[in-house]
This record gives sequence, structure tokens and C-alpha cells, in this order.
Amino acid sequence: MKNKLIFLFIFLILFSGASKAFSFDIWQNPEMSEKYSMFVGGFVASFAYSYTQLGAFKFGLSYPELFIDLMLPLPLPFSLGFSIDPLRKNIFGIGVRPGYHINFNDPNLDVYVLYVLDVEFNENVSALLEWYPAIGLRRRFGIFCLNLETGFMGKSLLIGFSVKLN
Repeated sequence: MKNKLIFLFIFLILFSGASKAFSFDIWQNPEMSEKYSMFVGGFVASFAYSYTQLGAFKFGLSYPELFIDLMLPLPLPFSLGFSIDPLRKNIFGIGVRPGYHINFNDPNLDVYVLYVLDVEFNENVSALLEWYPAIGLRRRFGIFCLNLETGFMGKSLLIGFSVKLN
């Protein structure tokens, strides 16, 4: 009887977690990112890895890439973000980050899909244009949020912090 109760308890815990994963809504804003919400933050660390060599990874602290994300007042959960990379030596970068947010019915979670367009200028007055899709999530702890976002072509994970302003 004791084994059956333990099995039932474990089953209920796993089932409740799985049911939360399948309860998502792509048509409404997440509770954390309602219309007119604004998030300001920066990515300060990255975890890069290789698909071809197992065990080949690199963790590093870098110059912060600062961003602002604004939830648009539209019927669907779209956002428009801007990024700036002002502190790297001899390079200045700016970017646009349009995104779409998915509601997982968790008041402290925001999962989003982005299309990032970055322009980097170096001291030789040449420019490098990069564009790529990205997937990210934002988890709120009070007014502070932890941000995780895929980097260029999904080969890295950016780690950052943000603050919800309204």
C-alpha cells in the first residue's frame, strides 16, 4: 500500500507539471507581459557550445548588451525591442528585436520568439549586418527578471537580467 501511495504521489506531480506544459495560448498576452509592458535589461554572460565537438563549450562574461522590449498595444502578443552594445572596445552595435510571446498561463513566465537584426560598426568604419531568429524566456522574481535567450543560430545561450518598468 505504501508503494502505491508513493507511485500515485509521483504520478500526480509529474502529471501536474506536464499539464502546465500543454496549457499554452498563442493568441493572448502572457500575464507578465500584458499590453504596454516595458522591460529594460542587459545580457552579461554567454554560454557557447559546438554541435560537432561534444564537450567543446565556453562560458564567459562579456560586455553587456543593453536592451529594451516594449509590448505593443495590438490584439496579438507582439513586442518591439531595441538593443545597443556600447561598451565593447572599437565596436559599437545597435539592433532591432521584434518578437512574438506565447502564454503558458504562468504569471511569472514569458516565453518569446524573436527575429534579431544587428548592425555592428568598428573603428575602420565598416559595418557588419547580422540577422537571426532567437528563442528566449524571461522568469520574474519580484520586479527583477532572469533572461535566457539563444544566441546566433542557436549556438550559444545568453544570460541576462531585466526589470519590468510598468
